[in-house]
Amino acid sequence: MSTARDVAKDKPIRKSIGFGDVVGQMATLQRLRDFVPLYAQSGKTPGHVLLTGVDGIGKRTIARAFAGEYCCKLNEIDAKNQKKTGDIMGVLTNLGHRDALLLGDVGQIPKNLLKMFVPSLKEFVCDFVVDKGIFAKTIKVPLKPFTCIATARSKAECPEELVEAFPLIISLQSYSQSELARICEHLAHQIGIAITPSAADLLVGSSTGTPHDIELLVARLSELGKTMISAEDVAQVLSVLGIRIRGTVSASTGEANSLSGIDFEKVIAALLRAMGFQTELTEATGDGGIDIVATLEKPLIGGRYLIQCKRFALDNLVGAATIRDFYGAVTADRKAIKGVVITTSGFTPQALAFAQNLPIELVAGHQLRALLAQYGISSNLPSGPKTLFE
Repeated sequence: MSTARDVAKDKPIRKSIGFGDVVGQMATLQRLRDFVPLYAQSGKTPGHVLLTGVDGIGKRTIARAFAGEYCCKLNEIDAKNQKKTGDIMGVLTNLGHRDALLLGDVGQIPKNLLKMFVPSLKEFVCDFVVDKGIFAKTIKVPLKPFTCIATARSKAECPEELVEAFPLIISLQSYSQSELARICEHLAHQIGIAITPSAADLLVGSSTGTPHDIELLVARLSELGKTMISAEDVAQVLSVLGIRIRGTVSASTGEANSLSGIDFEKVIAALLRAMGFQTELTEATGDGGIDIVATLEKPLIGGRYLIQCKRFALDNLVGAATIRDFYGAVTADRKAIKGVVITTSGFTPQALAFAQNLPIELVAGHQLRALLAQYGISSNLPSGPKTLFE
């Protein structure tokens, strides 16, 4: 599936922002608020923070907001662009007391810079080597206490000695459907256009689920020259960009008039995001029975989950053959720790027996409806009494 990242370039983001400018990620913001007083009580500069998560999820925005709340001047660099020790040393020595350094993609920092950069984080000194060979000598250059707010796709991609220099590491969680819709409406408002709720839902459902992707799509919508964006406008732009439309748009009302198989996948993806997963919907064909890949970055229960969605009538139970085929797809994916089949109906006794003692979880219709209610996810799922086999 094409994404907005393929068809548009990054837009500059204003840097003087605070937590009030951030939509969603409430747990992350609260952890940051609770973290700062640990240093403020002793008059110290806020400790270093590492933010991890998929590209476009908002790591830099939150880093800028943190700097705006608790630091003085903000300096931004990308780790991959630092080639020489002199480059990064120039940045570090120019930092003032309580300044912030936003270091993007810290996992990509060259190995030759680690020996100098890690002590600068831990001890606020920079080891500068003068000359070479037998004439080489190391000069310890003192630095003013600063706060490094680094970003990375995952903690695992960062060298261990670098990770140890960050007292606070936060993995950003996926956004709920409602949070993404609010982000969509906020971004539209910023550039002087309005977007209907149905249009926002369609755009969000067809995006990759990251604020960055939504920002790029909203920018494309602004090129239509309209002050009010409808669902039909969104569908038109998505079609032109070659982005798969996940939803049904009525030509007369612009609302989803039925819950198709794709719509059902969107509902499940929204539920998973509300539960803390990062989600990716697979292509419509050739997915081996896997509709959603969900990732959870948490101790013990974290990992890669494969999800199959079955929107069946209440009396159409999922059989053992379907579960057997899906189990084959799960075992073929060596990184997956579990497979989950979610249906609006239920499962036959044979299907339940086959899944027993396997890394396969079966979620029947009544269980799904309870989860949707618990996490506040709206849907048009059929309701009714539990079947004999649920």
